[in-house]
Amino acid sequence: MWQPSAAWRLFFTVVMYLYLGMIFAFIAALLGFGSLHRFHALLLLIGAFVVSIVVHEIGHYVAARQLGMQVLRLRLWWLEIAPLRRGWRCRIKRYAHKMPTGSVLALPAVDRPWRRAFIVFALGGVAANVLLLSILGAALAFVRSDGAAIALCLVSCICAMPLVNLLPIKAVVDTDGIVAWRWWRHPPAESDLLGMRALSRLISGTLLSALPQDEAAAFARLSEAHAVYYAVVLHQERGEWREAAALGDALDAAVPKNAALRSAYAELILYVRAEIAFSRAAADRDASFLPDSKMLRQVRWAHDCLPARCGAFRAWLQGDAGKADVMVRETLRRAALSIERASPQRERLLLETLFGRAV
Repeated sequence: MWQPSAAWRLFFTVVMYLYLGMIFAFIAALLGFGSLHRFHALLLLIGAFVVSIVVHEIGHYVAARQLGMQVLRLRLWWLEIAPLRRGWRCRIKRYAHKMPTGSVLALPAVDRPWRRAFIVFALGGVAANVLLLSILGAALAFVRSDGAAIALCLVSCICAMPLVNLLPIKAVVDTDGIVAWRWWRHPPAESDLLGMRALSRLISGTLLSALPQDEAAAFARLSEAHAVYYAVVLHQERGEWREAAALGDALDAAVPKNAALRSAYAELILYVRAEIAFSRAAADRDASFLPDSKMLRQVRWAHDCLPARCGAFRAWLQGDAGKADVMVRETLRRAALSIERASPQRERLLLETLFGRAV
């Protein structure tokens, strides 16, 4: 996909530092008046920075929801939030690879125009910051004391800092400016979007085995780990448990050697490893091959259905039909909460294949 040239990135990086330099110079001048206690000023600056980042990410989230996009993840520092069909799931998570201070991951529906959606989504964060600055500017007109005016100016300076996201500069991820400009002036070729469209279809309710062939191939090319994931799930959906269980060596080979990439794909690799273990247990009808409790705890946040499905299968192997039915209902309940609309259909398909009856 399009990226600004090195010369343009250098130019806008210089512009960014000049912009931030003017802001910090203005802050230093305001603090020089001495109207604020140093400790209070520090708290004010930290608080304003936190608010500016939160407002920025809320802007992205609101823009995504207004455009009918499915929000997959929200991240604020180490707080990670996953929307469910009803409610939210939160955790504190640190990664070994670099992560932006805040981020929102969202995808449009397959049947909607993507160009407008991504442009508005990219600009939503900056628009929220501009709205916040407008409110602060309007409030400044009603302030009577010098101390309050200086405090409000300090907050405004910090809240203006996220506007640098409009610049196409080198960052941990593409800035809002790069994303908006790319989709406006250099929209990606349809062939470059097939993998993302496959993800969108999965979220919208399409089983992996029902993906169009070109999108399925593109999904498998996202990474070696995605290729193994695709193969495992495809075998599972077809009831080919032994073939899915045989992919352990392929998964080991797919683990990236680079530490940052290994961190980025760690959860996906762990989940695929757990599904391979489940497939082996299903193929041999042996509960001892099921993922252990530690692995199930680790995958539960992102893949809540697997622990319940393992519990249902274990109870069924032990001949406890009552507990098995309870765990089946729990599996389907968790699947119904997932933002991946294909999850209920997939879990029902796997359980019916396992038990040889409708569930």
